[in-house]
Amino acid sequence: MSALKCENRFKASLLPHLVSLCPTLELIAVVILEKQELEVYRFSGQRAFVWKRPSSSEFEVEGLEWQPNGSHIALAWNDGVIEIVDTELGKLAQHLDVKTSESDGKRPALASLFWSKNALDAAAVKGSAEANGRASTNSDAGPDPEHANSTSIEDWFHEIDANDFDTEKDHINALHSKVNSASEDLPRHLALIDVEAELPKLSPLPHVDDKAVFSTSPDKFTSQAGVDICFPIYTNEMRTSDTVDTLLTCWTDESVSVILQGSFVAGHYTLDELGKQGRRVVAHTSDMHSNRHVLLSESTEDKAQAPSLSERSETKDLSLDILSFNGITQTSYLVPFLIQKITSLSHLSDYITHTIVNLRQAWATAQDLPNRYISNVRDSLSETEDEFQLDSAFYHLAVTGDCPAVVKEWLIDQLAERGQQRWDTSLTTGYAHILTLTHSHLLPVLEHATVLISRLRSLARDPSVPLLPSSMTRELTRLLDNISLLTTITHHLQIHTSRESQQFAAFSAWLSCQLTLLSSEPYSTAADDAAEKAASLDFSLLLPYIQDTLLGRSSLNFFLGPGRSSQSIVEQPRRPGLQVKEAILGQILERHRRECVQPGGEKVELVNLLHQALFVRDAVRGVCESVPEAFGKATDVVRRVRVCEGVEEGMVDVMQRDGTVDVFAVPKAEAGERRICRYRVPLEDSKDSSTSTEYAPQHLPPIPNINTILSITHLPHHLLVLARTSTSTLLLSLAIDRDRSRSEKWHTLQKWEDGARGFTPGKLEVRNATENRVELALVVDAEGRGWQVWNLRALRQGGK
Repeated sequence: MSALKCENRFKASLLPHLVSLCPTLELIAVVILEKQELEVYRFSGQRAFVWKRPSSSEFEVEGLEWQPNGSHIALAWNDGVIEIVDTELGKLAQHLDVKTSESDGKRPALASLFWSKNALDAAAVKGSAEANGRASTNSDAGPDPEHANSTSIEDWFHEIDANDFDTEKDHINALHSKVNSASEDLPRHLALIDVEAELPKLSPLPHVDDKAVFSTSPDKFTSQAGVDICFPIYTNEMRTSDTVDTLLTCWTDESVSVILQGSFVAGHYTLDELGKQGRRVVAHTSDMHSNRHVLLSESTEDKAQAPSLSERSETKDLSLDILSFNGITQTSYLVPFLIQKITSLSHLSDYITHTIVNLRQAWATAQDLPNRYISNVRDSLSETEDEFQLDSAFYHLAVTGDCPAVVKEWLIDQLAERGQQRWDTSLTTGYAHILTLTHSHLLPVLEHATVLISRLRSLARDPSVPLLPSSMTRELTRLLDNISLLTTITHHLQIHTSRESQQFAAFSAWLSCQLTLLSSEPYSTAADDAAEKAASLDFSLLLPYIQDTLLGRSSLNFFLGPGRSSQSIVEQPRRPGLQVKEAILGQILERHRRECVQPGGEKVELVNLLHQALFVRDAVRGVCESVPEAFGKATDVVRRVRVCEGVEEGMVDVMQRDGTVDVFAVPKAEAGERRICRYRVPLEDSKDSSTSTEYAPQHLPPIPNINTILSITHLPHHLLVLARTSTSTLLLSLAIDRDRSRSEKWHTLQKWEDGARGFTPGKLEVRNATENRVELALVVDAEGRGWQVWNLRALRQGGK
């Protein structure tokens, strides 16, 4: 059996800590140093896909981590952004601005990145019969831990068979009893029915960029694949999932950001607010059954100079920090559901904003050419002795047929038939585009938002859902009001656009007839046909357009505000008291139309779509910030300091099992041999954060003839070490027994001679074996020139 699974050599520079092995598939993710881009390779050497962040030249990748199931990759950037990349599509799934700047304007660097699983129900993960029954339920009503075997309303009645009763009366009484017993849970059942799956899918949007408004990528919704990533269907697999993925992002300011399911920032925690020494988290272990995460950190000399992931400095001691996410256990099977829906709510807000920016751009583009024509004719009229107004001249021409000479000259010589056709195409296309965006994009997304917010509000009223505090009910009600107002304004926009489009069609046909009449010989066939066509036009549409709309007084300006920059709208104050009341919206629009008021005043801006969308965005952010606050109240952060002192920096590993944490560390160099020590830390009594107990080391067998230990990592029953001798690099294995302080001797699995094949190992990473996968070891070149993947089972059996 061949032990070497694959080998790849690189010409581009790689950083060893930014090369990682997929935990489930034969894939390797790397970050190219010069390009700051993610590249994913198959074991065959074929590149699967490349992901490059827009404007990535301004930033650098500090960390890379695979999701436990291999479906996503987390990239941590030095501006505090975490990007979640979908490995199946090779596209961005989430853009999370996790870490903001401190008061001095500096952002802390990334210390480490860990992604692991948490159990929603320990009994379910351990395979109890009761939990298995819950997990296997195929329900339309969603994940309800208390009633998972009867979550659809129809199932309540199907469970009671009429044949089991002697009389029809007994059957009816049983049905009444069943309904009465479930009545208290009916709101939750209704809230969990996945209504959004029955709504039409949202469509991709045209590309548009507006840095003043967008906080995410402008290409987020430009493809159907991108839209589907943001709004996944809540599948039966999600309903029956018994775990949730937890991404811990550890920073050099001793804070930890928690991201659930790779999409939702659940909170930020400070490990040591009073600590005077800087610390860097270097290793992590978790117990999915208890939702307990243990972070191993090492101290540095100066907190202000705490190193980032790629830096090294002398260590002083090791300590443990314990985070228990009780909110996951308390909310149980609702956690994936709530995370997906709250994340979708944030995406819906972004989709609304992107759609409105598209509407503003479509209207600005449609008006550009007509505004230039009108500006030209105004300049021509201003040069004459007679005081002509363009709208008055056109109105006079439409009513009497008499055309001033200067207007006739401009129509024939400058506008002409080609110009009129371009004018017609520009505005006709613009009106059609606006109607399409409102009908096919804006109204559907508002409907999605209304349904989703209503469901969340129903769950927030349930006291058994701790992640949705009761105070959120008011925020969600206010958000529903904002969505309702925005929907009403959108309907008004549709009405005004349809009416104005009809008026412009009449104006354009009339203008074409006038051009023909003015440029043709009197009594010619062309002139007669044009006169006959002009007489058949609907003047009830033509005259209002000339009077009210022609000179830039379109009612669409009230909604889309092309005269206002996005920046000025974003900076305009937004307080609930400044919002227009939905009941008087029609009156305000009619008064502004009648008085020919144009955008610019505060009252007119109240019906501006972008202004109202920003109200929605603010409310959504408030809702999204309430959940981390509730999650934080259910999270315990406990500190365990001084596990040991005097160990080498970075040469550590940690594992957790059965309520005990094993810390593996390398003491400072001793003459003659290198030794790894194990420190066993019980976690039963970990509520006192002020304890500073040191734990006695258990010495593992010495490793002879070793100059430097490069990396330590563990498998369930083996400890693996990458170490340097004076002439070579060794991959060593030791079978570890948790009940004995000593074990067998070290075994050499692989040896690399210095200079052989131009490969010098520098980093070791392992992948645990499962039912369908073997144990693998990824060995990365110390200078980032490539990697090798080894089959550990084959190495133990002597394979080459």
